[in-house]
Amino acid sequence: MIFAWLCIFQFKGGNMVMAGTNGNEAYIYSDKHFREACKTILGGEVGALSDCEEWLLSLKQPRGEAKSSVSGKPLALVSPDYPKGARYLSMDEAFAEKPVQFSINDIKDIDSLFSAARERFAYSGNLVFGNSQFVEESTDVSDSFYVYKSARVSGCKSIACSTIIKDSNYIFGCNVASKSEHCMRSHQFTFNARCFEACLTTNSSDAYFVYDCVGCKDIMFSFGQRNAVCTIGNLALPKDEYMALKSALLEQMRSELLAKKKLPSLSDIFSNAAKEKGELPVEAKKLAKKSERKINRAPVQKAWDDTCKLVLGREIGDLARYKDWLVRHNISIRAVQSALGSGGIQAGSYENLKALPDNRYVNIDEMRQLASILKLDGNEAQALTFANAGKTLGRIFYITPQFHDGTIINAYECPIVTWSSDCQAVHGCIFMKRSAYSTWGRDSEYLFGSAFVFDSGFNIKCYNSFKIRNCFEVDSARLSTGCYYCHNVENCHDSILCSNVKNLRYAVCNKVVGREEFARVKALLLAKVVGELKEKGECAMDVYSLGKR
Repeated sequence: MIFAWLCIFQFKGGNMVMAGTNGNEAYIYSDKHFREACKTILGGEVGALSDCEEWLLSLKQPRGEAKSSVSGKPLALVSPDYPKGARYLSMDEAFAEKPVQFSINDIKDIDSLFSAARERFAYSGNLVFGNSQFVEESTDVSDSFYVYKSARVSGCKSIACSTIIKDSNYIFGCNVASKSEHCMRSHQFTFNARCFEACLTTNSSDAYFVYDCVGCKDIMFSFGQRNAVCTIGNLALPKDEYMALKSALLEQMRSELLAKKKLPSLSDIFSNAAKEKGELPVEAKKLAKKSERKINRAPVQKAWDDTCKLVLGREIGDLARYKDWLVRHNISIRAVQSALGSGGIQAGSYENLKALPDNRYVNIDEMRQLASILKLDGNEAQALTFANAGKTLGRIFYITPQFHDGTIINAYECPIVTWSSDCQAVHGCIFMKRSAYSTWGRDSEYLFGSAFVFDSGFNIKCYNSFKIRNCFEVDSARLSTGCYYCHNVENCHDSILCSNVKNLRYAVCNKVVGREEFARVKALLLAKVVGELKEKGECAMDVYSLGKR
């Protein structure tokens, strides 16, 4: 009996897959759960996942594409920043490649070191790490199952057409999410369930077309709400009235989605609302107030000094001098103006946030007060339809690009912050400490110039990695320490200019050279890096340009 059960499976690319399904298990499973999610969220099916893919994939963070230099097969790359003209391999090709032999004695100076590296360095696509199975047309996937057309996924199950998803299940068409399940077309959220077009929303459920809501349940077309229940257009309703309106609105949404295979996005609805006159009531106009927070730059500067000593071998001076270099491959933080005239506000630049209208932003202090004043009246709520939502909301639509939740201590110039301390200019500062000029490094500390590095610490300019420490210019790494200019390495320690390798220590250009030789080459490398940084405030060579030929 056990033998018969095993016979329906085969092993493909190191993963166990069902025999006879042509390798599309991730799609089959995702399609099944997409249909179930539509029933749960929208009250009924709207067709196959494949019918809605184009719509689900819109407003996601861009990823790169390339073709394998060996087989010509298409590759999904985690970032669009990889150079043209470099060598590209699929993950199975990369680990099957025989290492090019060279003598460590040929490494006499920094030029010979980088020359040796370029001959061997290759970027990999379709990256899958750890205990992962059934992954299709996706990359940078770690410890996850059934992942389809997605990138930067960790600790998840059944993720389709999404990017930057952590510890979540049954997510479709979402961007930047964690600790959530059964969500669709939602962005920048955590601890949510059954949400649709919910942005910057946490600890909420059964939420539709909402922005900046926390601890809410059964809420639609609302913004800036806290612990709201049975609310439409910021107006709380009796449960029976709310449920009747919700049922009618979901039917309208479902019918349009079934017919057109797409729906207007939250940003589309808000853009239509922003075109309306939106005359503020007298009491709201008096709320204009510049948002001010006490700033102490000393702890962040000390964290930078400590990280530089550990990673580069010495302090290199004022953090601010290196800002442009540090943010080179990060998502930028932009400035917008308060509609109440109180001044500039930091705003995020995720694709969905850039699509929001800029003329209705207010700062976080103004929003807290506006959210209690601006609401639909009972007649407007009863007359609300999906078709007229933008026009109806125009009178009350104002949002803030800032989102603060939990205990926040000395986190400044960060538009999105939860439970973080001593951080500067971090785009998506979520459970972070002592970091600066980085993008979403959840559960990390001492990160500088890094993006999408999770559960990590003491890293400078590292990207798309999990559980790494004491690293510099590292991309797509996992469970590694003390690495410099490395790509797609796993369980590697004290390694330089390595790509597509596992389980190495004291390695240079994928070759184990021993502790003494590693120390010699590291000294050559750091002398070049530190010298250039001290002279120019930047280092020309980075992990994204290293493989260019």
